[in-house]
Amino acid sequence: MKTLTSLKSVGPIACVASVLVCGSASAVTTQIYQESFEDDSNIYGGGFSPTAADRGYNSGQVFDTANDTNDYWYRSDKTTIDSFTEHVEIGTVIGDYYWAAQDLPDILNDPSPSSIKTLTIEGIDIASQTGLSFAFLVAANPGDTGASTNYDHQGGLSDGLLIEYSIDGGSYQNLLAFRPQSPTSDTSSNTGHLALDTNFDGQGDAVTTLTRAMQEYTANIGSTGTTLDLRFTVTLDGANEYIGIDNIRINADAIPEPSSSMLFGLGALGMIARRKRQ
Repeated sequence: MKTLTSLKSVGPIACVASVLVCGSASAVTTQIYQESFEDDSNIYGGGFSPTAADRGYNSGQVFDTANDTNDYWYRSDKTTIDSFTEHVEIGTVIGDYYWAAQDLPDILNDPSPSSIKTLTIEGIDIASQTGLSFAFLVAANPGDTGASTNYDHQGGLSDGLLIEYSIDGGSYQNLLAFRPQSPTSDTSSNTGHLALDTNFDGQGDAVTTLTRAMQEYTANIGSTGTTLDLRFTVTLDGANEYIGIDNIRINADAIPEPSSSMLFGLGALGMIARRKRQ
């Protein structure tokens, strides 16, 4: 900056040079990956063996239809979910499909019954990419009729959603989390709406809570490499506890486009050069 200041005092060429140097490039990002669940080519349904035979969603499409409680962990179209007797009707999704989860331990014919299930996206190509960021849409059931909340910390488990990432097969790092707003020490039932847990301590601390309307959340990914894996861990252990996920995206820095001031500076330098030659 000192050199630039001294150049400014010399003459018009230095002033133009300062415009050229100081002109900023436009901040541009580009989408390098998207999963909106319109097909089943990219996802492993967690809670089921991620083998070649289980690739996709088919092994995750199990329903508690015998008891007509419609508990599920699978890729669904909104029309199907809305037809269930105990469904949670969410707002607009991207396309026709999204990932839906409700009352996970009670899914009939589930080979691994559990309150916790994971959805993993593996092998996203991030080679030569910088400035990585994550974005997605999420919805949740805010509460039953006549009740204020659905989610809690019972049984040593905090209901909600944890999103993690891994670079080049390394250990998973926290990216985003949504947990009940009640303290983790409160183990009574139905104690808090789901909200963003900014410090990953198990308690949602954001004011804005998840609702049936899809909301977008974003987070920066602090490193880069060759491949990126994403892991979504959902914990739901009660009736009418519901989470929906859609339109997962990875963005990266694009090649910077020169700003108008930089282009002006280049043009002015060209004009001055032509005059000097004349």
